[in-house]
Amino acid sequence: MQASLLEVKGLKKYFPIRGGFFGKPVAKVHAVDDVSFTLQHGETLGLVGESGCGKSTLGRSLLRLYEPTAGEIHFDGLDLLSLSPQEMRAKRRDLQIIFQDPFSSLNPRMTIGQVLAEPFIIHKLGSSSEITIKVRKLLDTVGLAADAHDRYPHEFSGGQRQRVGIARAIALQPKLIVADEPVSALDVSIQSQILNLLVDLRKEFKLSYIFVAHDLAVIEHISDKVAVMYLGKIVEYTTAKNLYARPAHPYTKALIAAIPIPELGAKKEKQILSGDVPSPINPPSGCYFHPRCPLATERCKVESPKLRNIGQTESPHLVSCHYAE
Repeated sequence: MQASLLEVKGLKKYFPIRGGFFGKPVAKVHAVDDVSFTLQHGETLGLVGESGCGKSTLGRSLLRLYEPTAGEIHFDGLDLLSLSPQEMRAKRRDLQIIFQDPFSSLNPRMTIGQVLAEPFIIHKLGSSSEITIKVRKLLDTVGLAADAHDRYPHEFSGGQRQRVGIARAIALQPKLIVADEPVSALDVSIQSQILNLLVDLRKEFKLSYIFVAHDLAVIEHISDKVAVMYLGKIVEYTTAKNLYARPAHPYTKALIAAIPIPELGAKKEKQILSGDVPSPINPPSGCYFHPRCPLATERCKVESPKLRNIGQTESPHLVSCHYAE
């Protein structure tokens, strides 16, 4: 059996809050709190949850754009957290990211050709003429005209700029791409085009994705497995098919109930969550979700549920809830 591409164990990322005259840490934001999962070669894992639940922080921590506070990250058999900055820089050929805002992630003073040539120059992959050929091939791969090479980011639409971001991410033929809400800033009509492009590129280049989104409809379209996050923790983890057919956690059920139905006259049972998301600076005791959960009991207030398998099939269905059954 082939080993996993990515294995994450007990990953934590806390951001200190400083105060006082000397700027000493007075509290910490629990952005990612004890997250574990595995990702296979060629697989897409969808990370979904409300804004502020830690999805993007988790994705950036996996790439060490944020240094994790604790935990383990094993990528392709290698312990990423043991690598020096120089070793990590070389390894970034295999680890890339697509940012949410395609405009702010591109240097406005560089042409698209210069933006796409940069990865090859940094890693010293080819002469100037060879890099130009590679860049033009990249533009063709993501559906952009050859004349885009000499134009600047402001001359393109949001969808076209995101295609440039995707081209930059696949330039070095990585094994894993973290897609940090790559379609949330785009018009709905453009979102499907970008999603289809990402699906096609996954097949062509044998890519694996960690796809971050808050829209479960988008996640369903592209993901093999889904991890639902709430306040820095994974509360449900299973295949996309299982999640949408048999959601088990009350939070997941509420998210799925909020997906609009595009059929005239169609009705869906609403599940409105009470209250706001608690502060990650001072999370609730016991189950983090209990202040908003319709099933909460006294046990939920004092005992934190463990992520356990309730699946009846070969694929695990992990849920962090005392009353998932």
